[in-house]
Order: sequence, then structure tokens, then C-alpha cells
Amino acid sequence: MIRHMLMIVDNEEFYEREKPLSLQDIRLLIIILKQVSVLIDLILQCVTLTSRVLGVMIKDNIKYQWRD
Repeated sequence: MIRHMLMIVDNEEFYEREKPLSLQDIRLLIIILKQVSVLIDLILQCVTLTSRVLGVMIKDNIKYQWRD
């Protein structure tokens, strides 16, 4: 069973006590999330380009078959 917990953190806990994450952990998390978002963007661009190229190749192949 998956449980979700809502945690309310005020400024003092977040910045001074560094709860739930330390500021260093937050910085690292931001770096990781930025890298992942760039990778996802690159993958989506490659998939889009590949699908366009394959779509053109399939259309050209169908046109070629109908000419025979």
C-alpha cells in the first residue's frame, strides 16, 4: 500500500535546521533534475526526428509500390 504524507515546513525548519533536506542536498537534486530534463529533451528530439524520417521513408515506399 502506498502512503502519502503531507509535510508542512516553515522557513526556520527549511533554512536553519535544513529539514527535510540539507541545502547541499537540494543543490545536488536541482543539478540532477536539470541534467535529466536535458536528457529527456534530447531523447524526445531524436524520437521526433526519427519518426519524421521513417514517416517520409514509408510514404516514399508506398508511392514507389503504387507506381509499379
